[in-house]
Amino acid sequence: MPQNEHIELHQKRYGKQFNHEERTRKKEARSVKKRASIAQKALGLKGKMFAKQRHLEKATMKKTIAMHEEKDKKHKADDGQQGSAVPAYLLEREQVC
Repeated sequence: MPQNEHIELHQKRYGKQFNHEERTRKKEARSVKKRASIAQKALGLKGKMFAKQRHLEKATMKKTIAMHEEKDKKHKADDGQQGSAVPAYLLEREQVC
């Protein structure tokens, strides 16, 4: 058995605590506040690096949101030639005039 699989083996044998999902959910919710406080307290080069990392995360999040919104929009089907297809009733009018 590899050295780092003892946790998985224990979970397989004995399971997890009954409130494991709730605890992880709450921990994830609290991590946002902790991360914000770190961002406020970081000084100098560490602060710049942290701000740059958060900026990149926000940019990728905006891109993914825009991609999902673009996917949900309905687009007109382009048939290839723009403006060349004219309805029959317009052709008749042009010939009459």
